[in-house]
Amino acid sequence: PQAHGYTDSRGILSARRAVAQRYQAMGLTEVGVDDIFLGNGVSELISMAVQALLEDGDEVLIPAPDFPLWTAVTTLAGGKAVHYICDEESDWNPDL
Repeated sequence: PQAHGYTDSRGILSARRAVAQRYQAMGLTEVGVDDIFLGNGVSELISMAVQALLEDGDEVLIPAPDFPLWTAVTTLAGGKAVHYICDEESDWNPDL
């Protein structure tokens, strides 16, 4: 056996193939292996997505109360977190 140290940062190829095949079987034929990114959990994937999509100074709407990761990742990616209130009295719906 050979040890390579790290797997592909997008995830293990066989797992990505299985996910792509599942979506293709559901009729989403345009989904390919290169469209699939797997992570160790949603926190890692949220961080990757925000870093890929945000440009410096972009504003991101984040509900409050929020999961602290959303604000932290937005700030680290150079964005500005803009919080909007969701409270129990409004059944957690934002005040639009």
